[in-house]
Amino acid sequence: MKHSLLTLTWLSAGITAFAAGLTHDWLAETLTFKSVTYKRDITNLNWFFLMQFFNHQTHHRGQVTTLMK
Repeated sequence: MKHSLLTLTWLSAGITAFAAGLTHDWLAETLTFKSVTYKRDITNLNWFFLMQFFNHQTHHRGQVTTLMK
């Protein structure tokens, strides 16, 4: 369990450092990627993908919390 807490702390620090460096300009830029699932290009604003990232990592943190009980 100690290793898991250290890993979460390390990941949190990385996410915090990344978020601290964000700019309004970067958030307003677009990102395009090829979806393997939908077999097409998907384009959206960076802020949208960032929101998805935070929602997804919150889901996994909840899973880890459940496993640690």
